[in-house]
Amino acid sequence: MKKEIPGPDVIDEFLYEINALYRLRHARNVIRFHGVVLDNEGQHVRGVLISYAAKGALIDILYDERERGAKIPWSRREKWARQIVAGLAEIHEAGFVQGDFTLTNIVVDERDDAKIIDINRRGCPMGWEPPELRTLIHAGQRVAMYIGIKSDLYQLGMVLWALAAGRDDPDGVLQAGRGLTFEGEDFADDNKVPDWFKRVVETCLAEDPAERVSA
Repeated sequence: MKKEIPGPDVIDEFLYEINALYRLRHARNVIRFHGVVLDNEGQHVRGVLISYAAKGALIDILYDERERGAKIPWSRREKWARQIVAGLAEIHEAGFVQGDFTLTNIVVDERDDAKIIDINRRGCPMGWEPPELRTLIHAGQRVAMYIGIKSDLYQLGMVLWALAAGRDDPDGVLQAGRGLTFEGEDFADDNKVPDWFKRVVETCLAEDPAERVSA
């Protein structure tokens, strides 16, 4: 799949992504990098070639299943969860941060394996920001320089919660004034979610960044 540079204002972010994908080209849980696309003169980078994920974004998979009233088996969700955590660990160990870690930036390939995409540290979208960045974001400040491993880990917690709950909008739950708890109707199939998984989510969502254990 060809991914083009959206515009001149995001060149730095795009170069960050190219460098990250190149360093992570052998990673098992990050989308595979195949090369860069040059202009007709062979002088300037116009885009990047990455593997195509046939089953699409995780957010769409969860949404479609929910609309159909179907429930993804826990074994499948747990497999994706382990791959997502492993992929984030690969990114951090390579010296990068994902920076925009949401359900939209996790895709599923033809083998039903989860892969992380868009490693660009663009910033946290509204509703997905960790508590330490909320004041800055609501004040309209650019937060790219504050994005790091700890903010990735908080968003990992939201991703894992959504995956276990079968929800495509954890940010919507938070904006409605509710927390991402394991109680009641917000958490589907609660009896099938092991306690260790709940502890992982709770650790990632810790208010104090120091309490978020590395991926």
